[in-house]
Amino acid sequence: MIDLLKGNVRLWIAFWLVPILFIIIKFASLLVIMASNNEQLIQKAIPFFGLLTDLSLVYIWVSIWRCAKNASWVGWSNLAKLVVTITIFLVVSVKLQFAGIISESDFNTLRNFSSGLVIIAAIATSLYLIFFVVRKQLVNEKKGENDSDLITKAKLAYLARNYSEALQLFEAANEVGELDSLAETYMKMCKKRVQTT
Repeated sequence: MIDLLKGNVRLWIAFWLVPILFIIIKFASLLVIMASNNEQLIQKAIPFFGLLTDLSLVYIWVSIWRCAKNASWVGWSNLAKLVVTITIFLVVSVKLQFAGIISESDFNTLRNFSSGLVIIAAIATSLYLIFFVVRKQLVNEKKGENDSDLITKAKLAYLARNYSEALQLFEAANEVGELDSLAETYMKMCKKRVQTT
């Protein structure tokens, strides 16, 4: 539990498992109290569960915010922080409306604004993921087709003693994908031959 507050846990655990665990514990406790049919106990439990909910929300928000650095992708980190910010905004709005500090129409405006932010964040994340996946596929296709062809052509140019052409082909192959150790050795030898001529 302390590791969550220090930010030493993976983001997905803080974002998904911890809130679900708190919800299960809270509802299990509520069911036990409601099953007792004791009106006094139920009346005393209501403020306690309100306080417990507020404290657990703060704990979850701080945990998610600090564990965001442990995401597999920086986009998840930013998205998690955005979700925390919007959730805080909504919870505070509900509490202010419940206390009579803001009107219902102001609350609806704030709720619609935060819903719009969620939709924009979802669209932006989806577009980025689509772009990322498509770009990765294109690079992999290019790498698979051109990497081995370029290396083969570069080795042939080296054997034909055309070192400057071989060097250019090795460098092009290196841009498409990482060279293996043999190709790197050939490229180093090409550089030495080109420099000496």
